[in-house]
Parts: sequence; C-alpha cells; structure tokens
Amino acid sequence: MTEPLIDAERVVTITKDCLVNEDTRQPDDDILMVEGVAHTYAFVPAKLEEHRAEVVKMLQGLPLAFRESTRAGAGGGWSFLNACQDANDEQWTGMHMTVESLLCLGIGLDLAEWCLPKEMWSLMPGGMPYVVVKV
Repeated sequence: MTEPLIDAERVVTITKDCLVNEDTRQPDDDILMVEGVAHTYAFVPAKLEEHRAEVVKMLQGLPLAFRESTRAGAGGGWSFLNACQDANDEQWTGMHMTVESLLCLGIGLDLAEWCLPKEMWSLMPGGMPYVVVKV
C-alpha cells in the first residue's frame, strides 16, 4: 500500500480557509457560491486563488477517467462515487463530504465542473453526478 496522492486532511483545511467566515469577512469581499452534492459552499475567491496550485495538484491525483483530456476516449468525466480513489487506486478518503469539498474547490477555481445540471443527476448511475477535471 502506497501513500495516497491526495491528502484528505489538507482538503478539509483548505476548504475551511476558503469558506466565508463571518468573523473575518470584509464588507467588500466577493463571495462565490458553488453547489455540491449535499452542500452549497460560500467561497472567498481570493482565498481560493491562494490555494490554486495545491488544488490543481490534488485534482491531478484523481484517476485519469476524470480528465477532460480523455473525453474523446474512455474518460472525460466519471462518477462522484469514484473520486475517493486516487490515480494509483488508493483510497484517499472514506468521507463523501471530503470528496465533495475537493471537487467544489476545483469547480470554484474553474478547474472542474459537473457534467450535467443537478436536476439531471438522477439519470446517472446511482443518481450520482459525474464530474470532469480540466487539469
């Protein structure tokens, strides 16, 4: 067993850092709303940008089937349920909320997107959305 390519604790830390915090929020702060599977995230765009390189690296740690570049082949998006495994087929988290957080960080940075609108997710296997990673 090798070390997972994605650090689940780091995903949680970055997510918390990027969320709107009423204690530190400034009146002129922009807010970016990102709809996840079970939660809607209110991100501060400037904080997301601070973590861009790390989020890119984590998204690149997901299996190749998630990559937009494989859309013409056997990839171009895969089920949310498969995102708990990394590209080495190691489970990096057992928490769907952590997977959702990583994907929503990516969506907030325009590095990932849901393949279909939420109202169509029920048409997908298991009723779960498919996501594509653009990096």
